[in-house]
Amino acid sequence: MTIDAYGDGARSTFKVLAPLIALSELVKMSNTSGIFIWEEPELFQHPQTLERLLHQIVDVIKETQIQTFIATHSLEVVAHFTAMVQKKILPDDKLMAYRCDLQEGTLRSSWFTTSNITAWLETGWDPRVWGDFRPSVRFIFQEE
Repeated sequence: MTIDAYGDGARSTFKVLAPLIALSELVKMSNTSGIFIWEEPELFQHPQTLERLLHQIVDVIKETQIQTFIATHSLEVVAHFTAMVQKKILPDDKLMAYRCDLQEGTLRSSWFTTSNITAWLETGWDPRVWGDFRPSVRFIFQEE
C-alpha cells in the first residue's frame, strides 16, 4: 500500500517524521547540528494523534543537536509542549515561545519562557494575541 492510500493525518505525519528521522541520523553520524522548521503541526491531526506525534518529535530530537522551530496558531500545541516540560519529558531551558504581530508595516514581537506560558495558559489568557481580545471560547490549561 502506498502512502497516498492513507488519510491526510497519516500522510502529514509521514511527511514530517521521515525527513526528521533522516536529519537526526545525519546529525548523529556527522557530529554536527541541524535545523528543523515545521509549520502548523496540528493540520490534519486528530487530538490524540497530535499529542503522540508531538511526543515522537521530541523523542527524535531530544538527544541530538537539532534546533526546532514550530509555527502554530494552536493553543493545544502550545499546551502539549508546556505539559511535556512540566512532566520532565522536555527540559525547561529547551522551550521558548515567540509571538509576532504585523500591523500597518510594524512588526511587534515578544517571547515567553515555559513559566510565562504556563501562567498565561492557567489563567485562560491567550498568549497568541495582543490587546483586549476576548475569544468566545476560553482555554484553561490544567495538569492531569
